[in-house]
Amino acid sequence: MDVGAGTKVPFGWKLTKTNVDQLTPVIQGLDQNQTTGMSLHLNYSTPAINIEKIMISQKILLNATTVNFSLFDPAGTSTGSRAVLGVTVTDGAHVLSYLFSNTTAKPAFLTSSYNFTSMVPIAASAWTTVSIDANQAWLSQGWAVPSQVTFTIFLQASSIGLYSANIRDIAYPVSGQVSS
Repeated sequence: MDVGAGTKVPFGWKLTKTNVDQLTPVIQGLDQNQTTGMSLHLNYSTPAINIEKIMISQKILLNATTVNFSLFDPAGTSTGSRAVLGVTVTDGAHVLSYLFSNTTAKPAFLTSSYNFTSMVPIAASAWTTVSIDANQAWLSQGWAVPSQVTFTIFLQASSIGLYSANIRDIAYPVSGQVSS
């Protein structure tokens, strides 16, 4: 239990809220024992604030950023509805961003000197398994390998509404099964 956040946070992860009441619970288990995954929730109700965001993060080695996710993106959460589910990997200077979207059919990429962004297509209102290989993406940018990176999963919204996204599994892939 993260007492300061007023909610349970997965072991080893840190919860951060931006423009969200610090006592509002934003994480729920997908079952009552909280063993089958988690659900992230945002209730954006204050239009005067630009973005509400919840993030769970941990510091890990770069080579531990090759992962498979099992995600459920309800129709109301996507880049087309002013809410987005994503992952960032950063060393403080460089940022890899993966934005999961049910409004894009093909992967899309944007790069600059210090940033790399990938739009990753996922199905709306269905469980989807996606793979990211942040380690390979980092190396392909030619960036120096840091001792640690911050791996963050986030849900953010910029318009009034109730938003949620479910994560059933985060796992290291079986060799040869990473696609992004």
